[in-house]
Amino acid sequence: TLSPLNLCQFVGLDCTIMMMSTMSARSAAVHLVSVRRAPQKTTMMMRRNRQRGYSRGGGCANGLGQWGAAAARRTKTARFVATTTTTTTTSKEEEDQKEKSNQEDEEECDDVSPELARFNWTAQWYPLLVDNLTDKSRPQRMYLLGVQLVMWHDGKDWHAAEDVCPHRLAPMSEGRVEADGTLMCSYHGWRFDGDGKVLDIPQATSEEMERARQNERSCLRGVRPVQTIHNVVWVWGERDGDADAFLRASNTPAKTFDELLTTTGHADGWSMRDLPYGWEYFMENVSDSSHVPVSHHGIVGNRDDAKPFRWIEDKEACDPDKNFDLKFKIDPPGAVEAENVEASHHFLPPCLMRIETVKSGGGKSLLALYCTPTKPGHSRLIGTTVTCPNDDGTMPGGFGPMAKMASIVPTFFMHIFGTAFINQDGVFLHHQEQNMAEQYRLRGEDWHKSCYLPTKVDKMNVAFRRWMDKHGAKSEDVGSRVPYEPEAPPLPPRMSDEELFDVYNSHTKNCTACSAASKNLAKARITFYIASAALAIAGAAVWAVAASSSPHSAASAFYKKCTFGSVLWIFSALSAFIGTVAANLREKLHYFPYSHQDNN
Repeated sequence: TLSPLNLCQFVGLDCTIMMMSTMSARSAAVHLVSVRRAPQKTTMMMRRNRQRGYSRGGGCANGLGQWGAAAARRTKTARFVATTTTTTTTSKEEEDQKEKSNQEDEEECDDVSPELARFNWTAQWYPLLVDNLTDKSRPQRMYLLGVQLVMWHDGKDWHAAEDVCPHRLAPMSEGRVEADGTLMCSYHGWRFDGDGKVLDIPQATSEEMERARQNERSCLRGVRPVQTIHNVVWVWGERDGDADAFLRASNTPAKTFDELLTTTGHADGWSMRDLPYGWEYFMENVSDSSHVPVSHHGIVGNRDDAKPFRWIEDKEACDPDKNFDLKFKIDPPGAVEAENVEASHHFLPPCLMRIETVKSGGGKSLLALYCTPTKPGHSRLIGTTVTCPNDDGTMPGGFGPMAKMASIVPTFFMHIFGTAFINQDGVFLHHQEQNMAEQYRLRGEDWHKSCYLPTKVDKMNVAFRRWMDKHGAKSEDVGSRVPYEPEAPPLPPRMSDEELFDVYNSHTKNCTACSAASKNLAKARITFYIASAALAIAGAAVWAVAASSSPHSAASAFYKKCTFGSVLWIFSALSAFIGTVAANLREKLHYFPYSHQDNN
């Protein structure tokens, strides 16, 4: 039985023998050298592609596997050798050009060294919930690296396990949280404690129940460590659930920072939502300051203010031991906001992008953006802004005014504002991910060849993409370099605008503040519309009485009635206006379309 590599060598040698019979000795020698180099290059590509994750997913039509398809796409020599048509003798200049092209291809592949230490994606903490914005009375269905989880609160702590009952594999997220904090499967009533151990099987005798408790197969699978820090619920990425995993979790800090844990900064409150695009496209987006005045025109900046700047890598601020994080400063710092004296983006894998701007008054604004890779084509964003006062105690610009507004307006209103901001990017990023996946499926082209990045403002984007090349995987199935678990679903198809701008399923139904606001706004809309109609009818009645009054009645009484009727009509109009505002706000909590063409 021939291995794929031996098959490539056999086919290549056979093609060489046929070509040598019709070609000149000089050309045959040249092509024989090319054939001998092809298996060696194919071997290198096979090893690299295995390390990059090309082996995942279905094989190619020629039976050589996905690595073979990748090698065939990338290896020009192999494509040439497989041609059985008669060729003419080429000039030495053409051969030199082909050799140069092959060397460039190899250099491009070698830009990602498989020997480098790779980031451990699973031995990490990932934020999945905001504690005070999540309904603790029912289990929550979540995803992490393609694995479906169930999370529940027992009245004291959060817990997480794989979303499957050990009995008949029903989803535990369709279950109930009982009064004693246990998680009950709604299929047959099995109940589990926070450690995943079965506590009760209603259909079991006492002997059967005792045997079940002694058998580990009765426990929930993949119980994970969970912790809550500064109102954010973090879940450990490893699925083993053994003592070693819990020990590693206890010795690994979550990616937070001092301003969140001390009183030096004012946090505006958290927001969470599910994004209709993958983790790496969000992180690439927030590694890019140049898009802010253009994409967020009218909210942050003006598209006419876009200007060139450069990124300066700040290696001293990165972890020298692990060398996994990236930090870049904007030069000049006022390129995005004029009052900035320093501006930086700090990527702390696997989930944090810390965007910091130091103001001329000594204060600073921090944008803490946590993004968790949930499943292909989706990610979960948890974010907040932190504002540190100026030296004189006043609030700086940037997010400073937002910090003041957040303390006096309802939470749901700030979340509506966040939706507008996110949708300005979301309309791009979802389709960008789909386009990149199509480029790879159809042409085998990754970002290196698909994207044209000629300016210095793209430097941090390039650094992030190279980081993903080094520490990620690659699969046609999921369209991402995030190393999802094997059960992860494939990349979903493109969404319609109705799906893309669906706020209810991506945010409102999972946020206690916004779901409560949606219900209250619905009640307010009905109440004020009814009040408006009643006041209008009452005003009309008063006017009718005034018009039908005796002509001998006092003029002052007539005018009083008319004035009272007019006041009722004014309040009727005001009630209708409030009802309309309530209806519009509620609509924004369910569906919030956005068009850049209309953003003038």
